[in-house]
Amino acid sequence: MAVISEAAVGWPASEAETRAAALIGRARLPLIAGLAADLDAIRAAFALADLTGAAVDPAAGDALAAEMRAFADSGQMNTTPAEARHRADLVVVAGPAALAHAVAVGLFEAAASPLYPWRTQRKVLLIGCGDAPAVDFGPTTAAVSHLDADPAHLRPVLAALRAAAAGHGLTAPAGNRPTLAAITAAAAEIKAAAFGVLVYDPAGLGALGIELAQGLVKDMNVATRFTALTPPPALNGKAAALAGLWTVGLPGRFGMVRGVPKGDDWRFDGRRLVASGEADAVLWVGPLAPGLPDWLPAAGTVALVPPGQAAAADVVIEVGVPGIDHGGTLYQARRDGLSYLEPAAPSARPRAAAVIGRLAEIIQGGAAC
Repeated sequence: MAVISEAAVGWPASEAETRAAALIGRARLPLIAGLAADLDAIRAAFALADLTGAAVDPAAGDALAAEMRAFADSGQMNTTPAEARHRADLVVVAGPAALAHAVAVGLFEAAASPLYPWRTQRKVLLIGCGDAPAVDFGPTTAAVSHLDADPAHLRPVLAALRAAAAGHGLTAPAGNRPTLAAITAAAAEIKAAAFGVLVYDPAGLGALGIELAQGLVKDMNVATRFTALTPPPALNGKAAALAGLWTVGLPGRFGMVRGVPKGDDWRFDGRRLVASGEADAVLWVGPLAPGLPDWLPAAGTVALVPPGQAAAADVVIEVGVPGIDHGGTLYQARRDGLSYLEPAAPSARPRAAAVIGRLAEIIQGGAAC
């Protein structure tokens, strides 16, 4: 294994990069995975995929696939944290991950200068969030109600809520949690909202759950105003999705097939490609990732990792972390957009984008063939 870092005794950077370029450049089907990096590194990875005919699978590939499938099948209605904070007189939060996101983006904070003085005090409905004792719901929250539910099984509850709000007959979910009376009361609260916001986690609900959540939102818009707010995919997945849209027209998994990008969530699933042996070399781009996924093989893998991270791979190259070692553009959930972060502790560690660019130069120059 070749390791290049400040502390380890390993190959010089040029040798490690040459070895890495050889693995990627000679592969029948290279896989570029992770993309847990800043925007420059993501764009460099796309350029390398174009050069080598690689498949691309972001670390957030599963979540992106579920969300895009639901979006393509039935559409979505979403808003930004700022609009939700200013407009919503009812916030419905489905599950602990959604509640954590609502707190992180300041959804319950009082606006210094309210944009919509017509809005009454806010109510909050928590679904499967427990008692949430540590959450400060802010001075403009008049009441917090709870709908008891198993956070691991929110889809039946959302289905029951949608049916109750539409006036359809329904039976209580299995195990009588929540009760039929509680579902009916929660549905009435949702229907009474002037501007409601449903906060849910797409990664936890899957494609079917996303359709249920968005179906409830769209049903409510027949008579009132309702929309949704969701946390972005982990590991800068939203930046990878946005860059994919404006670069190749695809927001998630794709492959460069004879020079043309093709999207297919099954065909270009990195785990499947490695398990089947179709991908015979992997470039893991992960300066923001806590570790390598368990499905990555050590043989034939080039790993770009943050300093000090242990990784089993043929070539491990330590790179700087965007926002710490160097500046970088990342997706910021609170702003609901891409923002440049200044380095918190600038260092001379190489940037992932620069390393990927050098790999492309070596491959293009024929040194890896």
